[in-house]
Amino acid sequence: MPNFAAAAVTFLLLFNALLLIGLQANRKLLAQPSLLLLNPYLTVFFAAASGYVLFGLLLFGLGLVNWLSPLPVVVGLIVLLALLYHRSLLTIDTLLKAFGRLELGLLIIAFICYFLLAVRVPGNSDDTMYHLPLALGYAEHGSLYVSQYIRFPLFPQFANLLMSLGFIFLGKEQGVFVAQAFMAMPVLLMWMGIVGLVEAKLGKRWPAYFALPLLVTLAPLKNTLGYAYIDQTLALFCFAMSAVFIAMYLESEQKTLNKRWYYLAGIFAGGAIGTKYFGGVYVAVAYLAILLFGRDVWAVVRSGMTALMVGGGWYLRAWLVSGDPIHPAGGTIFGYYLWNAQDLLNQKLEQATFGTKRVLQQMPSAVVLAGMRSMLLAPFSVYRWRQCNAGEKAGMLSILLYFLFWFVYTQVYRYLGLISGIGIYLLCLMLADSVSLIAKRSNSGWLNHRQIAKLLPTLLLLIAVGNLLHKTVKQFQLERQQWTEILHSRVGYDLLVFANTQTAVYGHGLMNLNFEDVTFFFNGVVYGQVFGPARYSQLGDCTRPGCPLLSSAALKRYMLSFHSRMIALPLAAIPDISAYEDHFTVLYRSPNGYLLGLKP
Repeated sequence: MPNFAAAAVTFLLLFNALLLIGLQANRKLLAQPSLLLLNPYLTVFFAAASGYVLFGLLLFGLGLVNWLSPLPVVVGLIVLLALLYHRSLLTIDTLLKAFGRLELGLLIIAFICYFLLAVRVPGNSDDTMYHLPLALGYAEHGSLYVSQYIRFPLFPQFANLLMSLGFIFLGKEQGVFVAQAFMAMPVLLMWMGIVGLVEAKLGKRWPAYFALPLLVTLAPLKNTLGYAYIDQTLALFCFAMSAVFIAMYLESEQKTLNKRWYYLAGIFAGGAIGTKYFGGVYVAVAYLAILLFGRDVWAVVRSGMTALMVGGGWYLRAWLVSGDPIHPAGGTIFGYYLWNAQDLLNQKLEQATFGTKRVLQQMPSAVVLAGMRSMLLAPFSVYRWRQCNAGEKAGMLSILLYFLFWFVYTQVYRYLGLISGIGIYLLCLMLADSVSLIAKRSNSGWLNHRQIAKLLPTLLLLIAVGNLLHKTVKQFQLERQQWTEILHSRVGYDLLVFANTQTAVYGHGLMNLNFEDVTFFFNGVVYGQVFGPARYSQLGDCTRPGCPLLSSAALKRYMLSFHSRMIALPLAAIPDISAYEDHFTVLYRSPNGYLLGLKP
């Protein structure tokens, strides 16, 4: 197991810088953040979410001018902090004092847990297929280079840029921990946002303490927690956008509506559309919902323009490179670049294989299959409709409209995770109502006792953090003890690692068939993927039944067209290895497959 001490220090420094940037930016933007000053949980949540977006913007700018290296990043942070500095800044020290000592201690434990949850062996398919390779590539090239041989090279990539920070400062082996930590922390931050909103709404925090264990039981967040997946970051931005509208109207109950909140919503909306295309869908329905209930067209337009300025650069980049601002999704409209019509059709067919049939009566089953059972209770929160402000009503409508889109279009369970934050917030309000009702009807009155009311919140937080700590220690011990075994359980890992030892002779280009999932482990360019250039179908001779592997001579010509002199193949792809011995040398054989090298 690699030493992660340097990763822990690096992440802590970068996260603190991110938090400072967000604190200052929000203080300047909102001008009168009375709600934030009185609510430390909400302050940290909005500051961290803003910091994620603004840090990503800084890295995007540095990448455009080929300055993605340690010194420019540090200088950029210093300049950004100087530009945002305000003498009445709510400092981190002041912020920490707003928490009770025990509460602060438990939060620090939770923070450490979420870092340790990210100390795990990479390799949950998408992370080693393209998220980590993209981030590593940015660090190695020092720029926003386009890797044509990674499946989605022109997707919006704010989250991937944040992952690249670990590789920029520490290199590949330890940098992966920083990358994974940046993607794990949004779950903890979302919980803090839920606590902050519940406190601002009800004047008490304890109902939201149940949200901490609940968040890590939802499959879209739990199954990828600790891996380098962008879905948690997307969920953070989408929840932050809806939370802004809720907080804006909660604050307006005590003073006039501060429309500067719309600009903050625009920043989070920009982060969402700059992270994933599905973020654009949520942003669209969230703006539609707040327009319906807030009835302020120009405020929404200004907020939307802010979002485009923040996240639109990725779409402009895709258009300049490929002619398709939403490559590859817009191929039928804008023309094909790396993908072709068959690739796009295959992707749509793959999406259709997830979930249930797209009929009304199957909606509950789809939610259950997505591992979001608790969200089945969220629609019942409609009983609070008269008690809801415009922001909460907009949040309810947003998750409904996004769910309908998800149900019809994709049903990939991870893509439903972005409604987790607002959904659990509604559940916490329902829980508080239920407990209040029980307390009122309780003959003993013990639920109304002052000491119970005082100790219960602390006890709940202790239980929630204790449960998190138990799970973290268990996972950390398992990963540490079985690190090597877990790595070698990744199908194809052994082939790509051995290929690293042969690059001095055979070069840094590796062709592969069906080992795209472990791209990250090769120190070079991996050719071969399901869609796009060097698609797997080109390795087969489909003029023959079953599309068998190309002949030895044809395979050699195909590999040389990509300047590749090594290829990793499953054993089943070559029933008779002797048929390839005229042009290839078997460099390595394992239960996973062959690594072949071209003869001189």
